[in-house]
Amino acid sequence: MATVPNNRIYPFRLWLLTTMIVGPVLLGLGSSLYDASYFKNSANIGVIFLFIPFGIAFSTPTFMVVWLAHSSLTGKLSPVLLKWLLVILAIIGVFVTFSLIGGSMARTYSLFYAGAVIVSGFILQGWKS
Repeated sequence: MATVPNNRIYPFRLWLLTTMIVGPVLLGLGSSLYDASYFKNSANIGVIFLFIPFGIAFSTPTFMVVWLAHSSLTGKLSPVLLKWLLVILAIIGVFVTFSLIGGSMARTYSLFYAGAVIVSGFILQGWKS
């Protein structure tokens, strides 16, 4: 039986789950912790949905690095080690991307999206190829 990291589309699933679902959800929940009335303003909800296409666009270089690492290391490392390496590479990519973008919220967003990568990695743990 193939394990999750040996699945050729694992990096793609990790990327889409992080940028389209888990990342914006964690961002919204985290923002509501800073401002209790965050979801009462419909413009704030629109901003969260705006993070999906921008997240996909800005995270493409990180996805390519994770995909290349997955393609070159599959079968050479144990599945568990490979999975953790891919998650760590994705987290490094998150911090590099947000540091390049800059802004006053870059560190906060980096933490939310790094958390999203970890959560997505755990969610994908049970998926079979």
